[in-house]
Amino acid sequence: MGYVLAGYATKRLRRYENTVVYYPPRKRVQLTRATRFEDLPAELLQYIFVLSGNAALAECSRTLWAVLRPTAGLVRVYIGAHFMHRERDVGGGRVQVLATEVFDSRARLAHLATHPEELDEVAGVVGPAALRTWQRACAAGRAAATVEVDAQGLPAEDYPAVFYAQPQLFFGDCAAARLPVSPEFLVKLHRFFSVLQPECLAERIMQWFFYESGGRYDADHFLHAVNLVLNLSRLSQARFASIDPLLELLHCLFIDSVPGIGRLLLMPENSLADGKRALVQKFIDHFYKNNAALLSEDALWRLLTELKDDRLKQIVVGHGARPSFHILK
Repeated sequence: MGYVLAGYATKRLRRYENTVVYYPPRKRVQLTRATRFEDLPAELLQYIFVLSGNAALAECSRTLWAVLRPTAGLVRVYIGAHFMHRERDVGGGRVQVLATEVFDSRARLAHLATHPEELDEVAGVVGPAALRTWQRACAAGRAAATVEVDAQGLPAEDYPAVFYAQPQLFFGDCAAARLPVSPEFLVKLHRFFSVLQPECLAERIMQWFFYESGGRYDADHFLHAVNLVLNLSRLSQARFASIDPLLELLHCLFIDSVPGIGRLLLMPENSLADGKRALVQKFIDHFYKNNAALLSEDALWRLLTELKDDRLKQIVVGHGARPSFHILK
């Protein structure tokens, strides 16, 4: 009970929400709700979101998520505002580089993988230290390289760690039973990076293919992904310089228990052993051809002896392998 109007008491009616009635006269006065942040126009919310750089803002409410969800246009503007750096070079032209932190977000990584053409006008993709060095050089009017290359003219920087942690990126978007296609995104990034640890990445690809892919790809896609890794490396040929990837493949095929391996190899259960040997044959043909020294290493032949598969040994011997005497005795 109170006195909003001089001399007249007020009473709140339950059947009218946010309503105050004055007695007398009999008038209803609607109390307006205070304007909330979500009530701002969508364009203004997106502008605030981009300027703030607070990605968690989109998760505060359903209303904000509907406006700030990662659409292609919004992610492009967000990347341009926070990860694209522009400076003038010695000749006075505008040069832009992309910060490697852009790959730390799954949404931003997926956006660039879907729209690789956005990398065409980028002169470099650099880490924090290299970015500061480049900015200082541009501010001082000195020429600064945006890509570090080796003696062969290939990028000397390794692909960021996220590409080793997410090997599915090397399989692309192609569905099973279709010819594999090299992901354009990774090929464009090869202007700035090289795979410096191809054996390590190939083993990670094997682990993902056999245990995490869920049967979305087959053996042809697997071989294509491994070949892509070698083509993006600094090796002169698409050949491994270590026997470790072959050892990992043999473990996955003949020692570990891989669920649904028949579907991965496109082989029925009664022909599964032949399908495994066929994959080993293709793997050696592609990545160990004319490399009898590696195929003769003791570590490989110890594993072959443990597997007790003579046909598998014949495949390796057929590529020029000559095991040590103490392994065969």
